[in-house]
Amino acid sequence: MLDMRAKGGEVLDRRIVELVRRQEGVVTRAQLLGLGLGAKAVGHRLTTGRLVARHRGVYTLGPGPQTDLARWVAAVWACGENSALSHDSAAAHARMKAEEDRSVVHVSTTTRARTRPDDEVRIVVHRVRHLDRADVGWIGLIRATRIPRIYVDEADRLDYAGLRRLADAQRRIDPAAIRAAQQRSPNRRGAANLTRLLERDEPHTKSVLERLFLALCAARRLRRPDHLNVPCAGYVVDALYDVERLVVELDGRAYHERRAQMASDRRRDAAVQIAGFRVLRLVWDQFGPGDEVATARLVQAMLRAA
Repeated sequence: MLDMRAKGGEVLDRRIVELVRRQEGVVTRAQLLGLGLGAKAVGHRLTTGRLVARHRGVYTLGPGPQTDLARWVAAVWACGENSALSHDSAAAHARMKAEEDRSVVHVSTTTRARTRPDDEVRIVVHRVRHLDRADVGWIGLIRATRIPRIYVDEADRLDYAGLRRLADAQRRIDPAAIRAAQQRSPNRRGAANLTRLLERDEPHTKSVLERLFLALCAARRLRRPDHLNVPCAGYVVDALYDVERLVVELDGRAYHERRAQMASDRRRDAAVQIAGFRVLRLVWDQFGPGDEVATARLVQAMLRAA
């Protein structure tokens, strides 16, 4: 009888170890009970250190260090169903950025889970009414918010400069997908900054930028350019001041498209400068809220420098 019990215990141990290995070293109380381990046996293993509680109802085998994925999995599982890795943690999981604080995991959930400050790894819970299926997905063991939703969430945490840095670090962003995620999660605190970011990363016609530039000149009492869309050094330049020999280029391309075209822009600017003109490039961002004064001062300084 003892031999049979011992063999049964060995089989159960092997099953637990195999499960934990498949799960990045993480296991839940429900899973252990489902395998046949009794509640008292779970308690005994916690007491002896064979199991280590990472969060309520979520354990690892032994006290060893956790991988990033294990930290994230444990935190999401601890918050229950309808939970997903989110915000800064989801951005790190998606390799959009480095995690700001590895002692914290951000989780969005529709459950009644609360922020847990006492665990070794603190779970910051973001309660939401709904997590749309389009905004979350499974990647292996973990359910996490998708990249468009990450921008919506991070806009609530970051100022505009921080949001720009996040976007600038990516090879490209998808404004249409992010706007759709915004619509699925309305009335967010960071909506204005995110909209401003998206406008920077969407193409704008030259005529729109010309109207903004001329409106800026009128509002800030800057002299209007002498010519618009005039040939210069083999190119058609956007605005030209004759006496000051200043060319103002208005770039309405999306930010990531501009970044890809930098080499071509430099060749164009070099040709215009060789012809004896100075070049000032203005982009959509410089006409945004709060930037008009600095842009006007820059144009004025270039005109005076002549």
